Amino acid sequence: MGQRSFETEQHYNLNNWKDINKETNKTSGAIAEERVISLDAAQIDGSLFNTTLDKQGVSFGNNASIPGSSTLNSSTWLAPDYNAMYNAFAGADFFQAKEDFRRTYYIKEEVATAFVQLDFRNYIFDKELRGNVGVRYVDNKNTSRIVNLDHIYKDGFTAGRGDGANYAAGYGWRESVSEGDEWLPSLNLTYDITEDLVGRFSYSHAITRPKLSDLRSSISINTPSIDDPSATIKMGAGPSLKPYKAKQYDLGLEWYFAEESLLATSLFYKNISGLTKASSEQVLSQAELDRLGIDLGDTDPSTVTWQVSQLVNTDAEGMWGAEFIYQQPFTFLPEPFNALGLQTNYTYIDYTRDIEDPFYGTQLNLVEEETSKNTYNITLYYQVDDWSARFSYNYRSGYNKQYLDEYKDESTFVRGYDAKAKLNFSARYKLTEKMSVSFEAVNLTDEKQDMWNDIYTPRPYENLSSGRQFLVGLRGTF
Repeated sequence: MGQRSFETEQHYNLNNWKDINKETNKTSGAIAEERVISLDAAQIDGSLFNTTLDKQGVSFGNNASIPGSSTLNSSTWLAPDYNAMYNAFAGADFFQAKEDFRRTYYIKEEVATAFVQLDFRNYIFDKELRGNVGVRYVDNKNTSRIVNLDHIYKDGFTAGRGDGANYAAGYGWRESVSEGDEWLPSLNLTYDITEDLVGRFSYSHAITRPKLSDLRSSISINTPSIDDPSATIKMGAGPSLKPYKAKQYDLGLEWYFAEESLLATSLFYKNISGLTKASSEQVLSQAELDRLGIDLGDTDPSTVTWQVSQLVNTDAEGMWGAEFIYQQPFTFLPEPFNALGLQTNYTYIDYTRDIEDPFYGTQLNLVEEETSKNTYNITLYYQVDDWSARFSYNYRSGYNKQYLDEYKDESTFVRGYDAKAKLNFSARYKLTEKMSVSFEAVNLTDEKQDMWNDIYTPRPYENLSSGRQFLVGLRGTF
């Protein structure tokens, strides 16, 4: 049996507020962060606030494969000088951040669990069958609080409205609670077909909880302005958001053909209900805007189309896959090569979902978010008593990061990553019985990660380079 709880409270301070007239509860003027453009031209001359990457001590790199003859380099690449901006405007009112109470939230998750398991062992056809059967019970209570927006003026940044004046902070909370429980059975069987050949079968129910922040009931709003015409509302899912759920079946065969050696394969099937971000276009009435604490000023609400997104649970979908494993120390080789060894694995996953393209209304069968069809890992190692070293190569095929694009003006559907691979090296040397030194090199080939958008004609969106990393460590036991 067990019990645990998690709590988090978040406050966001921004400077996209407007002036508020408390008597009329109306906003006016430009948002704070845009007011700098109305200053005298001499105060905001670009030459006062630019620098170069070289002066900032930043290496330009060459991910874009710029020819060596080009004049574009770290000493000519212009960059904003944030220190100069801060020194110039830190005292200005528009530079001051205020709390956006619409984003403020508090979440508490309380989980109580109990588990019972029965182990058994028997013989069938003179071969041992062993395993266990059990069930896990999970009781869950989620509490979500958001600021009572009746106590907040329509700018979203000023508290103390109405009854809010009776609270020390200028506002009270609204609370919602969700409770539920789950029964999660499991069965694991192992059968010795021969001395070297083992069959396995398992069946289980499993859940994975969403991130604590996903349970928030708060909202994030971008009100359209002259400089940013987008109208977006990101709704918190609230405490009733259900966890990922899966029914899992696994069937495997393992051959231990030599000491510390394994050749194995397994097939698995899972029925999974997950989470995804749903998005829709909505025209909100004045009453709905008031409920959300949104002030459009003199703009007619019927002329504004909002892009509203929210994390929602998805219906269960079936997926299947296969895994292959080969590992073996090469003790059969002559010295010193007999200290070499190899570890490999490969996984294939077939997991798709029917998704409607929000731009064309067509149904597409797409690979599930965050799912790669092919992954494999290869490790070549050398290990003796006092030291060891290994090269590891990890590969993951391309995958869809997110179906729905929140940036409607880009007219793209689906964002994803190209295939990525990484070669790492690590070594350890034993100095004494209680002390060892290690060296690790990450991403030896300096691989980059490329993001694309638009499932129909993928276009480059982002190129991310983490570079090579080298780490040295000293480890001791006492």
